[in-house]
Amino acid sequence: MYAKCGDLSLSRNFFNIMSAKDVVAWSTMIFANGMHGNGKEALFLFEKMLLSI
Repeated sequence: MYAKCGDLSLSRNFFNIMSAKDVVAWSTMIFANGMHGNGKEALFLFEKMLLSI
């Protein structure tokens, strides 16, 4: 919800405190960053997701 509205800071805070991140959480953060012009952050999150498997 926060990411969709453009509040990436708040959505990132929620994401960071999640103890178990599932594919939906990762995908939401990657997509939101990409849609709001943060391509480097989206790629960084994608790489972190791959390393967390």
